[in-house]
Amino acid sequence: MSLALCGLLLLIIATDFEQYCIFNDMIIPLAAGGVLCCALFLPIAIDHLISAAAGGVLFLIIAILSRGALGGGDIKLIACLGLWMGTKTLFFIGMFGILFGGISALIMLLLGIKSRKSAFAYGPYFAIPAIALLLIRGL
Repeated sequence: MSLALCGLLLLIIATDFEQYCIFNDMIIPLAAGGVLCCALFLPIAIDHLISAAAGGVLFLIIAILSRGALGGGDIKLIACLGLWMGTKTLFFIGMFGILFGGISALIMLLLGIKSRKSAFAYGPYFAIPAIALLLIRGL
């Protein structure tokens, strides 16, 4: 299952960097795998379901307050990662993504690569730490 998760996350990274979009065709199998993971490992299911719901709602609020800096794909990605990873790990992934995505955006603004109105791919900054954690400690 971890291999499939890594494959989907790599596809999301490539697509989001290239097209600034995380497609539902990638999110649906990611969510289905997360639900299956919860069904197979019932002792962790409650934590992972709460993580998915809380992460999705929190990032929806951030998207609204930031006037669209985060898109719907990013929100769904966080919810799916909550299904797979659980509360503690999702908190780390969210903080890493916000911090390093923000730093990257700032550097691109300062170098003139992007303007304030340019699209920016935040999804990879959430997917990269998820892959790193899977490789370091497994699922």
